[in-house]
Amino acid sequence: MNKKHFKLKHNHSPQRFQTKLLLSIFRIATPVIGIICGISLWMLSQNYQQTVINSQAAATEKIRSDVANLLENTQTVSQDMIFNSAIQQILSDSTSGEQFPQNADVSYHVNGFIANRDYINCVVLTGHNQTLYSTEKAFTSISDYDTILHSRWLATLRESNEPFLWFVNPDYRPVTDDASTSDDDACDNFPGASEMDTQPAVNQGEPQHLMMARPVYSTTDYSTRLGYMVVYLDDSYLCDLLNGFQFGKTTNTWLVNSDGKAILRSTVSNDYSFLMDELEPAETGTILSHNGQKFVINIKPVTQNGWYIYTATPFNEVDEPLSIFLLQSILLALMMIVLLFFLAARTSTSLSSPIIYLAHNMDNYRSNMTPEPFSMHTPRKPQPEEKTLDTRGLPAEIIQIYDSYQQMIARINTLIRENYVKNLEKKDAELALLQSQINPHFLYNTLDSINWMAISNDQDEISEMVTALSDMFRLSLTKSKSSFIPLSQELDYVRSYLLLQQFRYQDCLDIAINCPDAFGDFLVPRFTLQPLVENAIKHGITSPDEPFSINLQVLIQKYELHILIGNDGARISLEHMEQLLDFDASQHELLDFDENSYGVQNIHRRIQLICGLQYGLSYFIRGGRTYCDIRLPIQKKEKAAPQETEDRADDTEK
Repeated sequence: MNKKHFKLKHNHSPQRFQTKLLLSIFRIATPVIGIICGISLWMLSQNYQQTVINSQAAATEKIRSDVANLLENTQTVSQDMIFNSAIQQILSDSTSGEQFPQNADVSYHVNGFIANRDYINCVVLTGHNQTLYSTEKAFTSISDYDTILHSRWLATLRESNEPFLWFVNPDYRPVTDDASTSDDDACDNFPGASEMDTQPAVNQGEPQHLMMARPVYSTTDYSTRLGYMVVYLDDSYLCDLLNGFQFGKTTNTWLVNSDGKAILRSTVSNDYSFLMDELEPAETGTILSHNGQKFVINIKPVTQNGWYIYTATPFNEVDEPLSIFLLQSILLALMMIVLLFFLAARTSTSLSSPIIYLAHNMDNYRSNMTPEPFSMHTPRKPQPEEKTLDTRGLPAEIIQIYDSYQQMIARINTLIRENYVKNLEKKDAELALLQSQINPHFLYNTLDSINWMAISNDQDEISEMVTALSDMFRLSLTKSKSSFIPLSQELDYVRSYLLLQQFRYQDCLDIAINCPDAFGDFLVPRFTLQPLVENAIKHGITSPDEPFSINLQVLIQKYELHILIGNDGARISLEHMEQLLDFDASQHELLDFDENSYGVQNIHRRIQLICGLQYGLSYFIRGGRTYCDIRLPIQKKEKAAPQETEDRADDTEK
């Protein structure tokens, strides 16, 4: 038998293989490095944005603290002034009816209180019927008693139970009968409430006038109202305070009331008041996008009166370090790509060189192999000494590839020989089958002649034995391309065999076959039951003169067909039978047959090969009897084709 050798054509040079390997490494490594760099840049960008937000938040917190301290100091100073004895005295004198009480001491004490407090613009002190004192910066429009008496903000203060109220642009318009009771003119009764709702809309960015007003009660009973004190804050001082925000070049800082309207804002060149509509009070910073431009936003509550400090800085004013860092990162990434290309070239060279070297040696090794026919009858000619590959100095992986190649060559040679031997054995088996088919036909015809002679001489028992033996030969000679046979035909074959055994053992053999008629169409592997029944008789009989029984039962359990063959014997070793039935086609040590159990092993392996590994034989002992359980899939017999029926009829006639 000639072995065909196929020679692969090498269309690619070693240099092209090395280049492909280099590009493969580069294609794999570059996206990975790109993804890592991209994720790193994104994380660093997020961290930098958070750093910018935190830096702005620190600056915003400083402004917030300064404004909160200013408002708190104003409240404290005003409280100290109303409890001053000189102020209490002048208010008490005015309340008692004195027309022109002396205010020299009041002037001294008030100026002493507001000295070095540049954030206070002016102070106005009124009684029940006149303005008792006002500092020099207090204009007549805000210190005139009649104007104050009929102003809307005073009406709001009188209706409130709070110790003081803050007003933004206090309304000095006279209170009419309708306006005095109007809900729109009323102000929320809590410290720091503003009167923004009662005023015309104030343009964002115009300087606002902040005023704190509080009633003055007598320190003798703390219930008699003596008058009112008004403290105005200096707008320029507050604006300078907001302008002192040190973050960015054009940062806008707003002092916002509870309604979200700006009271004051820093005086810078760029106005970002359009952001006010998109902001909501929150104590966390964020990056806000507006018309493609990013802003760093921070909002801090000033006091509990609902006022907030808003800050907005264009992100491009503080992202210069980030731009420099991104540029450095891009340059670093390019350097990494160049370094990667260099390392990939070195790696591809170190990997491809041994492989190319091994490929050349394998080509030389293959060219030195001369194919030769293999024969079972002639000895193999001695082969010239084959050259081996010098693996010294090669990497372990290349040596392993070479060893695997050598084992593959040896395995291929072995498979070729085994295939050749199997083909010869197949031809011998076909010849033996033809010879075996000639002899049974001759024996069948001879048995038929003996049967007629027995009938002619009234030898009924001989006729029955010959008929049973003929039936067995007829069933064994039936041609079929299928490995399966209907259960009814297999049982007929078993009944013919058992009939012959009954003539042998006479009344000592008791036979019981239980198979529902509906199971007759189920398909079972051919010649499966008779060897097992014969084996059951062999191991079930203890003495030819002692009675024994054989029973065969067919049933269905868990959607599987079970055929149980039982005998009286209990001397079987279940552990030994389990070892005999252990079969795995992939394990060569389990392929050999035991010479004393060839039939059982053959049937078991045939069932597993044609039905599946979950089917086959198993043995168990129950009630002193040994049972062989044949587990098979449930398969129905199909209707035979007309031609197949005619062929079967011809076989029967023969």
